[in-house]
Amino acid sequence: MTFTEYKPADFSLAPQRNPLGEIRWWKFLGGAAYTNPLHDLLYALSRSSEPRPTRDRRQLRFEDHGLAIVQAPPGETQTYTYAELTELHLDYTCFPRPDNHLAGGSFFLRLSLCGSDIDTTIDLRSTHSQCQQVIKLLYARRVRFREYYMGSRSYLLEPNIPYQRVQQLKADYGIEW
Repeated sequence: MTFTEYKPADFSLAPQRNPLGEIRWWKFLGGAAYTNPLHDLLYALSRSSEPRPTRDRRQLRFEDHGLAIVQAPPGETQTYTYAELTELHLDYTCFPRPDNHLAGGSFFLRLSLCGSDIDTTIDLRSTHSQCQQVIKLLYARRVRFREYYMGSRSYLLEPNIPYQRVQQLKADYGIEW
């Protein structure tokens, strides 16, 4: 499963803008001296709310035996086995759709990696199903990692786990809570 890094500055929660709606037509038609519709349109177009292109971004691949980080411009790949990583933290944040349906919202992963020759944090954008696939892959491989959902410790994106279930998970997967 491959993810592309995103920079928080590339994403805005602002609603999609319509540049034609930002032209001050009534002032222009009313004869205001310093209103120019062409200037308003050019200014509105220069402030586009579209996300910036994703060039010069790293790619991260979750593979069966480790993580592969592909550097953007040179394209060189660094591979780390799961055993090499001393700390692996997945922190998920979700921004729901306007109808408050989480499954269709935007999920953001903050992946913190620490190991013998790596110490980095990578921000990724994904979907609910991609997040669950990654977590299931890591649990199936018995990788030692910590999963957080919106800042709370979780299991498969479920933050409210009863004590008995936590004990069962610790026994089944050998994880620390």
